[in-house]
Amino acid sequence: MLKEDLKCKFKYMPEGDNVIEITTSLDEYKAYVVKDNGWYGVALELKLDINDYVEKFENVKLVTKIKNFSNENHKLLELITNKVEFLEQFSLICEDFLSFIQNKENREKLVQNPQVWIQKWKILLGNVLQNEKSYAILAELLAINYLLKDNNEVFYTNYGTHDIETTSKSYEVKSTIEKYGTQIHISSQYQLQTNNQKPLNLIFVRLEKSNLGYCILDIIKILEKKGYKLQKIYDKISNMNTTSLAEKYRILESKIYQVNNQFPKIVPESFVGGVLPEGIIKMEYIVGLENLEYEQINLSF
Repeated sequence: MLKEDLKCKFKYMPEGDNVIEITTSLDEYKAYVVKDNGWYGVALELKLDINDYVEKFENVKLVTKIKNFSNENHKLLELITNKVEFLEQFSLICEDFLSFIQNKENREKLVQNPQVWIQKWKILLGNVLQNEKSYAILAELLAINYLLKDNNEVFYTNYGTHDIETTSKSYEVKSTIEKYGTQIHISSQYQLQTNNQKPLNLIFVRLEKSNLGYCILDIIKILEKKGYKLQKIYDKISNMNTTSLAEKYRILESKIYQVNNQFPKIVPESFVGGVLPEGIIKMEYIVGLENLEYEQINLSF
């Protein structure tokens, strides 16, 4: 389907959740123009047992969805955007997508791994989504799983002052994929602030990308089996794509430090009157862990 035809359908197709089949030569597969409550684009029909997928770049999604029309469920791989002002440019991307899937070999590759098409557009346009680093979230989830061994009440704070809270302690989790060095970035004057009634520990994890390791999806399955409440984890990973969630890392080392009076830190109490100097709004700094006491812990499962 040519770009001009797509533009007309995008413009004049009724609003709401609508699907119009496109005439193609896709043998057992079908293609559609879709509108989905403010989102619009094109879609390739998949078999219902194909794995779910989601990828985002710029203001575009490539995502699997189940839709019911013609009195039955259909699984679609949708290429969609919600930016009407980019209709001209997005129509060009959709035209390329439809052209790509006309080739049977390309189509089969796309069904198995949608990255084969979307990767070139990400490289060309750049992926400006500021996704969380997958290894950093993986380290936090590994820490949660570790702490659950001795404590049933482990709370993932999701953007709280500290990453994890239990009834008796707070935990900050820092991770790296650098092979050497133990420097950590402290993002505010409150991150290492302690409560006299609740000690703060810091868990440091060094990871290395490896197919023999763990991914976020692995840990979520383990936590789900333990009956752990996952909503805050789902909130944290809501903007992450399938590729990032499935990235595997093996644990090279994991340590736990007590953030006590000997631990180097800058907190409000470091200043006269317990407040930052006038005009200073926020402090970020680097801490070296090399000469601090620690305990080795095993985060594997």
